[in-house]
Amino acid sequence: MDKKGSILLILKVLEKYSDKDHRLTYQQIIGLMQADYGVSVERKSVASSIELLIELGYEIDKSGKSGCALVGRLFEDSEIRFIDDAIFSSKAISGKYANNITNRLNDHLSIYQKRDYSYLVNSNSVTRTTNAQLFFNIDCINDAIKKGMKVSFQYCTYNEKGELIPRKNGERYIVSPYYLINSQGNYYLLCNHNKKTNPITTFRVDLIKEIEMEDNQSIPLNSFLGMEEFNVAQYLNEHIYPFGGEVVNASIEIVKENTIQYVIDWFGNKAFLSKSADGNIIANVRCDESALFYWLLQYGEGVRLLSPQKLKNKLAKHYQAQADMYK
Repeated sequence: MDKKGSILLILKVLEKYSDKDHRLTYQQIIGLMQADYGVSVERKSVASSIELLIELGYEIDKSGKSGCALVGRLFEDSEIRFIDDAIFSSKAISGKYANNITNRLNDHLSIYQKRDYSYLVNSNSVTRTTNAQLFFNIDCINDAIKKGMKVSFQYCTYNEKGELIPRKNGERYIVSPYYLINSQGNYYLLCNHNKKTNPITTFRVDLIKEIEMEDNQSIPLNSFLGMEEFNVAQYLNEHIYPFGGEVVNASIEIVKENTIQYVIDWFGNKAFLSKSADGNIIANVRCDESALFYWLLQYGEGVRLLSPQKLKNKLAKHYQAQADMYK
């Protein structure tokens, strides 16, 4: 093997077998080169290769008498842990893809650091999508957004056997795509589905099948009334669940003090907290009405809606129907 090839293999040995807590002597590198790749190298060649790698910008520590180690990597182990956890907890991708991605990410760690991620083999047991077209969908949508083109697809639901089947007998939806967002572990497409009264519609990307880019140009989002200065960050803050409904100003009384945590978790610094005259904590938020309805159902024991009245009536009707159902 030529010198360039041996340098690459030495780098791979350092990536796999060394880190800030585990060092390799030149003799150990020679042994691992032979064991893993069947390549024989001399000590002098190892030394010169490491010097060259350092010159090329690789962070290799060779101070002291205990050998050397690759201490700087593309990702820190804490960063990979964070990404792995995000992938592992996401229901938007299948267990097979979750394992595939995390395995490739973990290749940037030493064998000693990888041991911390053994729990990821259980990713198939997490409730996940069965749609293998997810990444193709994302690529196609991104491509269409860049080119300003429409996309068409079948939108699916699950039948009684848990199988993903097209809605409306396979009718194709034709939309103008604008943004892809990640919410609650799922990917959503923000788009226009030929509705001038409600310019933004959302679709779960993992429920999309047979997607294709159309020959027709997208309808620009800023061409719709009220969308001239659309801000996607503001939209996401106001739509904690991506339903795309009417945004309302709401006042919520905190009944249980620990519920403040959930207000902050969901609304962040967009929730304006104050105290009423009788000392109760009030959170004023701006949110999609449909999303807020489901949020209030989720945390109903700890909060009480003060306004708007229309949403209060909807909640009262819902709770009455539930009470009647369980009589």
